[in-house]
Amino acid sequence: MTFWTATFHSILYVFQILPEVLVCGMVLLSLLLSNSSVLTVAAALGATQFLTGTVGSILLRVMPGIAKQSSSLDVCNQGHIGRAWARLLNPAQNWIASTPTPYMATLGFFGGWGWALQQLYSEEIRAGVASPIVGTTVTFILIMLLGFVFRWGSGCETLSGAAIGLVFGAAMGFMGAFSIGMATGRRATNIWGIPLLRDRINGGAAVYVCPKN
Repeated sequence: MTFWTATFHSILYVFQILPEVLVCGMVLLSLLLSNSSVLTVAAALGATQFLTGTVGSILLRVMPGIAKQSSSLDVCNQGHIGRAWARLLNPAQNWIASTPTPYMATLGFFGGWGWALQQLYSEEIRAGVASPIVGTTVTFILIMLLGFVFRWGSGCETLSGAAIGLVFGAAMGFMGAFSIGMATGRRATNIWGIPLLRDRINGGAAVYVCPKN
């Protein structure tokens, strides 16, 4: 196996387990940077994945006739932990390609979270002090597009199922970010530590304070 072939397969494997890669990566990053806002995103994403998986399990019981049999080694069986568990206990798993999957919900989650950040920090964006938000949103969109191409190209998603998963995840991400941001004065969602100009303005203090000589 050549270097480029091994690299290609490694990239494909990362995309296959992308939901868990993102959650574990953000948890590790939050610990390294001591950033509770990143941990908030990881917790909200984990809750979205759990809820989506629960909805899929319920649909599987209600409509077992539309389930498709899949091996735990199949490219559509995402998640490192899930795959390892399946190898030990259940080498064949059911999944439904036309229902929302945790994979597509994860991708939609970041789109919804980024959209909510645009609304929460609109004042800072207009003032030019929240430029990282725009770059982060673009990154979320690129990850979402690449993940969708991978899943759809691999035959793991139907267009309708992928659309439902994206919308469901986006709704969860938007509602989660917006509600957490409003409940905490926009501090729990302030990943970059940008200055909250609105707080200064509403408090009657100057936005910029020059030090005394």
